[in-house]
Amino acid sequence: RKRREFKFNKGGKYIALGDEVRKQLALERAEQAVIEEKRSQGLLPDESLQEQKYAIPEQPLCEWWDTPFTEDYRELNEASISMYIQHPVPIMAPWESHLPPPKPLFLTKKEMKRIRRQARAEKYEEEQNKIKLGLAPPPPPKVKLNNLMNALTNEAIKDPTAVEQRVRREVQEREAKHIADNQSRKLSKEQRIEKKEEKIERDLQLGVYSAVFVIDKLEHPSHKFKVERNATQSRFVGSLLYCPEFVLVIVEGTEKNIRHYKRLMMNRIKWDESTSVDGHDMSLAGNQCQLVWEGPLNEPHFKKW
Repeated sequence: RKRREFKFNKGGKYIALGDEVRKQLALERAEQAVIEEKRSQGLLPDESLQEQKYAIPEQPLCEWWDTPFTEDYRELNEASISMYIQHPVPIMAPWESHLPPPKPLFLTKKEMKRIRRQARAEKYEEEQNKIKLGLAPPPPPKVKLNNLMNALTNEAIKDPTAVEQRVRREVQEREAKHIADNQSRKLSKEQRIEKKEEKIERDLQLGVYSAVFVIDKLEHPSHKFKVERNATQSRFVGSLLYCPEFVLVIVEGTEKNIRHYKRLMMNRIKWDESTSVDGHDMSLAGNQCQLVWEGPLNEPHFKKW
């Protein structure tokens, strides 16, 4: 038998083999960790159900949500597609037209005072800037009797009587201008009526309300006048029915006016007050008014009062 020669391994041979084995083990551990993570997320097929043998469906030529426009993405004409986005004009929903307007923010007296003070300061600053730039003439000095000597020192010393008369005349002119400005801003009788009518129309668009009252007796002239007069002033539609045993009052209008009319009928009018008809005293003891029904309506049932 031939004897084997004695050979020495090169330095670092087994160190390199150990490094390769460790790298292989680290790679296997990383792959196993990825597999475990996918298994925990349910991304791997379940071998107990033989899911690994299921065939993966091919990607369709067109998704179902695009079928009304094309059957194949390769035949899609993209020439009309641009970077611009069309924003349609927002349209108010039908029910939003009946919603009440948002209530204004309630401010305390201190906050309202601060807002007025800031508005006056801004207006004064704007006027001063116009005067500095020469866009507006400076206002004449506001001379009064208590600051006459300070404002018009030389003139007051020369002729105090004439200066005093001029100052009194200017004070009267300013007062007259102030009163005239207030009168010009004041609404006329026709404008007040028109404003009230517009307010009632706006309130009626939010909904029509109705109330039904039953009165035992309506023979007092003052009671009859108040019932009919307040109904016409509140722009109510409805009816006043005289029955043998009672009187029926039906009113339809805005919620606010119905609330005020209800307070009139239930609290303000004293129904048991005695009266005199044709010189004969009539006792109304026990006479009362009852609210039978109140609530919103889909549409008014009367055309006039």
